Amino acid sequence: MINIWSAGILPQKGLLTEPEETIIGEYTVNDLIKQFDYSDEAPVSINVIEQDVVTGNSDMVLPYLKRGRFTDPYGWGKRGICYIKNVLLSELNIIIPYLIDGLILREMVVNILNPQFVPNVARDNISGEQQEQLSYAIGKALHLWIRDHVELSDRQKDLLDEFIRIKYGETNFCLK
Repeated sequence: MINIWSAGILPQKGLLTEPEETIIGEYTVNDLIKQFDYSDEAPVSINVIEQDVVTGNSDMVLPYLKRGRFTDPYGWGKRGICYIKNVLLSELNIIIPYLIDGLILREMVVNILNPQFVPNVARDNISGEQQEQLSYAIGKALHLWIRDHVELSDRQKDLLDEFIRIKYGETNFCLK
């Protein structure tokens, strides 16, 4: 699979079989064959997918997803576990507002000690507003950790910083 990123120019959808057929703009199947040593016997299947991206000062793009969730590896359910002072919030649903595409959130365990968090009467959840603030803080902390602990080139780090600035530029009471 070869991904071609385009801003504003949409390719035709479908199956292309002739070398002179256009994939996008002036780029043809023949150009694809030459550039990537693609087989001239195989048809080219065009699939258009809209993707949110952040761009920086370089020619790099960083795709991201909206509303990332913690799930188990088999997709059976949520795997984010959260407590307030060691009391399980069984109904809490952490949804990371923006998540770099390609990250898979498998598990999370959080024990909230901040007295500003108040569980509901059933002690199984917090308010929707506090869920949003907590989700935002976890998302920002996760991306800051990646920036500081994953081996990235300077260009990649700059692009990740731009993503954090654009998508996680705010702070709230959950963040120090």
